[in-house]
Amino acid sequence: MKSLKRLRRGFSLLPSLLTLYLRFFLDRLLGKRRILWEIQLPAQTAYVKEVLAALDERREISLSFLPPIQPIPDLPRRRTLPNFSPSWYPPFDLFISLSQYTRGIPPRARRSLLIPHSLPSKGNSIIPQTFLFDHLFLTGPLLEELFQEALEKCPPPQRPKTRAHRAGYPKSDSLFSAPPARRAKGQRPALLYAPAYEPRTSLDLYGEEIVRVLLEEDVNLWVRLHPMYSNPLWIERIGVHWSARLEERFSSHPRFHMDDSSDSYIRLRETDLLITDVSGVALEYCLLNRGPIVYIDCPGFFSQTLPEMFGLTWRDPQNDDRVNVGRHTGRVTDLEGLGRSVREALANPGEGSEARRAYNNRLLFHPGEGTGNYLRLIDEILADHFG
Repeated sequence: MKSLKRLRRGFSLLPSLLTLYLRFFLDRLLGKRRILWEIQLPAQTAYVKEVLAALDERREISLSFLPPIQPIPDLPRRRTLPNFSPSWYPPFDLFISLSQYTRGIPPRARRSLLIPHSLPSKGNSIIPQTFLFDHLFLTGPLLEELFQEALEKCPPPQRPKTRAHRAGYPKSDSLFSAPPARRAKGQRPALLYAPAYEPRTSLDLYGEEIVRVLLEEDVNLWVRLHPMYSNPLWIERIGVHWSARLEERFSSHPRFHMDDSSDSYIRLRETDLLITDVSGVALEYCLLNRGPIVYIDCPGFFSQTLPEMFGLTWRDPQNDDRVNVGRHTGRVTDLEGLGRSVREALANPGEGSEARRAYNNRLLFHPGEGTGNYLRLIDEILADHFG
């Protein structure tokens, strides 16, 4: 019975397979370089949006995409591959993944490249799967530290040959081309609450009580949820559709707003104070150095979620600036002290500025030039300049 089902599935996929190989031979005939991308979630496109657009303009490049976990409507040319075993794919000149938690490098990919889909915020940017790739793009010195540390733990005979490149961070390019917005005189401060999605982070611990506390202050409150909160599988797992629940509870409040725009930097440029927990958005707000950051303390994330969810056991993660999401640059509080921390931070807008400025030097290579740098390095990898 199982063999019959496999046979039926094979016949149903035959037209897609023939189309795929026809496209492959046409690309080869035209001398195109074929790049296969793994972009698992819609929000990940923001990290390479301009890179994708530039590559898609080039006639000598052919882009294809693995089927994503969630539909991604704006992929160039909609060239998403059929959902069958990667072992059936024709050869690609380069496979690029935006997640260290890759679903696997296709066996006939001639080269592979890992591009981080965020700044290193929780100590999980370098994991064993990282070293399956031929190339890794480094966002900045902090990620380079983590890479070198992981590399040195491997004994020399078994040391992987992953080549790391000081590439930068294209998503941040716009931060250096557009200045932050200025608050008009008499206008209420703009607060942004942007929680992480993992277990034992702030929304998981305290729920809508956080929003209620923040709305007690004389501020305009924006809430931006991590993209995983819109993932149907994650909603099913946690049993709460947080976006819908917060809208239902607070939408009638005149100073409450949900932010679901595709560009998170628009909101960051207008934010006077960021409220978060262990979300990597804190590091992107650090780059702006526009205002203070208040971190809602989540000790269980560091002591339990890191080892359970990511298999990581850092010695002192809450105080290790490679793992603590920049907490040392802001103000850490529990729920009881949240309102007081917000008032004190707003009264001292320069609080933590020097610490953030120093930390920023460790976050980025090539500030404002990430897109151009990525395109140059991808060309060099395709041309086998690195052997």
